Amino acid sequence: MNKSSFKTCFSLLMAILTLFIFINTSNALSKSEMESQEKVSKIINDLIDASNKHEIEAIASLYSNDYLSGDSLNKDQILELIKETWETYPDIKYSTDIKAVRISDNWATVETHDESRAITGKISEITSDKGDLVSNSHTIVYMRRFGKEWKIVGDFTFFERAILKFGTAKELDISFSAPEQVKAGEMYSGKINMEVPVGTFAVGSITKEPIVYPNLKPKEKFRTINQSLGNLERVFESNESNNNELVTATVGITELTEDNQARPTVRLKGICIIGNRVNVIPHSTFDKKEFIMTNKENLDLNGEDDTFKEDE
Repeated sequence: MNKSSFKTCFSLLMAILTLFIFINTSNALSKSEMESQEKVSKIINDLIDASNKHEIEAIASLYSNDYLSGDSLNKDQILELIKETWETYPDIKYSTDIKAVRISDNWATVETHDESRAITGKISEITSDKGDLVSNSHTIVYMRRFGKEWKIVGDFTFFERAILKFGTAKELDISFSAPEQVKAGEMYSGKINMEVPVGTFAVGSITKEPIVYPNLKPKEKFRTINQSLGNLERVFESNESNNNELVTATVGITELTEDNQARPTVRLKGICIIGNRVNVIPHSTFDKKEFIMTNKENLDLNGEDDTFKEDE
């Protein structure tokens, strides 16, 4: 074999060897990523399992100590909120559908669709029955790897709606509309829509509050819902403190009856409470001129410097 043939064979052998190494490395990376996705998905499933079993310590172990939610709630506040939910809804059951898992080195992002169903622990003194709750949300959970363990470090809820019904309201189709996202300081409205049953009349209240812990309860002012149109609307201005908001509609279904002396009385027979999340997007306070002045030595301006001078 001459030198030219040997060189050709050697080059071919090296090319095959390089391709072999590349393929095996790619497979190894894919396997590693797959294992990370399995571990991350298990965290979500463990969270749902512990939530359904009301195991608060197991839930706490899944969260990082520096956890911060999209509503600026820390780990302790979230755990207290969970325990309060269990007290109100002792039989609550959670379910989740994992839509996507993304791994980026020591960081992970999980998209989920979540649902919870429950019956209130106490009987309403007004309607003499327990309330039915259905809640749906779409959430992104952020995780970080600490050594060999993954922990939840944050989350952001894009959509969230909870519906609680008592008495005759359980049989009615009552909807409530509000935007899922608004800008800070922007005007928006919440609107109740329903068909008021014959022989009854409905009253409604629409309130908003910032999502904070402990929560703030605004005063409710009830108004009669238009009998023919079946709607009630209220306009709000979103806050400029960059807090997400909860907009709540409360509907009361009343009936005109008679007491034992044939005197007309009004009785509240049904209650519906619908809460919608409204995410508030802050206005940027970024000052380009100030940023350039502060970081000029570390910027490749590419003509921005001239623009900056013109702006001045």
